[in-house]
Amino acid sequence: MKQKKKTILIGIIVLPLIGLLYDAYSGFTVLRNSKSIYGIIAGLMVTVILAFVGEYFSEVINAKDKVTDPLYKRAFHLIILLAVVGAVGFLYWFIFHYFEILRI
Repeated sequence: MKQKKKTILIGIIVLPLIGLLYDAYSGFTVLRNSKSIYGIIAGLMVTVILAFVGEYFSEVINAKDKVTDPLYKRAFHLIILLAVVGAVGFLYWFIFHYFEILRI
């Protein structure tokens, strides 16, 4: 039980810090447009979680794509990759809009 609490505490501390790095890379969008300190922390955590999800799916799709595959198969992988990027982007917008974390 102690190990689970330690893992959760580290996650609560580390996720916003990594989210701050992602936010700094994108021009401090979350920090500039957030309504409260809780919005900043939640926004940074959502940013990093969705960034990790997007990176994971892009690596999975990229691992299946080979140069020797026929063109239709490579185009299919590209369409799937674009769909994942669109879905993650929409989910990011929806979470921030629905919970009113940012003034979008």
